Amino acid sequence: MSKTWGDLKLEAALTVLDEDRPLVWVDDEEAAAARRLSPAIARAERLGRALLVTPASDRGLQPEHLDRIEAFLKEPATDADRNLG
Repeated sequence: MSKTWGDLKLEAALTVLDEDRPLVWVDDEEAAAARRLSPAIARAERLGRALLVTPASDRGLQPEHLDRIEAFLKEPATDADRNLG
């Protein structure tokens, strides 16, 4: 069975987290699904290691999304944060 785009995106996101890098995932559909279906993604988001942004399909990225992304990247999770949960 071939993988879907969602499967491939999730694999890439998990690779980023496995490499201990902050994850910013912007997607109008798959990011929200990953939050629900992947405990690793949900945990990373809860610990501040991941930011999932789900803009409305008909509007795309908005300035407030970019502000959230910028703030997230300026203040990455500390090692202590990563060990919680």
